[in-house]
Amino acid sequence: MNLKSSVATLCCAGALLAGCGGSGINDKAEVSVTYELKVDGKLVEKQDTPVTYNVNTYPVKGLYEALKGKKPGDSLKIIIPPEKGYGMPQKEQIYAVPMDTPSPPKVGDKVNARNKKGVMAAGIVTKVDPKSMEIDFNSPYAGKTLEYDLKVRGVSPYRPK
Repeated sequence: MNLKSSVATLCCAGALLAGCGGSGINDKAEVSVTYELKVDGKLVEKQDTPVTYNVNTYPVKGLYEALKGKKPGDSLKIIIPPEKGYGMPQKEQIYAVPMDTPSPPKVGDKVNARNKKGVMAAGIVTKVDPKSMEIDFNSPYAGKTLEYDLKVRGVSPYRPK
C-alpha cells in the first residue's frame, strides 16, 4: 500500500465515521470530483485533477441534488437546467461603468471591473461609447443547460476554513 492509497483509506474511514460515507454525500460533506462540462453541446471545462468543495456551498444547486447519496467511485452524467444551474440572465447585472482607460476594450472583451456592490468581478463588454462601457456581469452559463460527465473521487466531512 502506498501513501496515496493509505490517505484515501483514512479519508474514506473518516467519511464513514462522520456519516458522509455510509449513506453517501450529504450537505455536511466535502466532495472531490473530476469532470467535463458541456454547454450547448460544446466542451467548456475539463478537470482531470480532482477539485474539492463543500457540496452545500457550490453555486450549482442541481449538481448538489445529483450528487446527494453518491459515493467515491460513482460516475454520473448530469443534465442541469438553468433554474438549477446559474439561473437566467438578470438585466440588473448589465450596466454602464465609467471608461477610465486610455485603450478602451472592444465589445466581447472579458474585463474585470467593480460591480454595483463595489466588488471586482469579471464581465463581458456589451457596448462601448467614449465615456463609458456597458458590462454584463451575468455568469456566461446563465440561461444555459449544463451537461456534466462527472466522477466522485472522494468524500470527507466538511471542515470550515
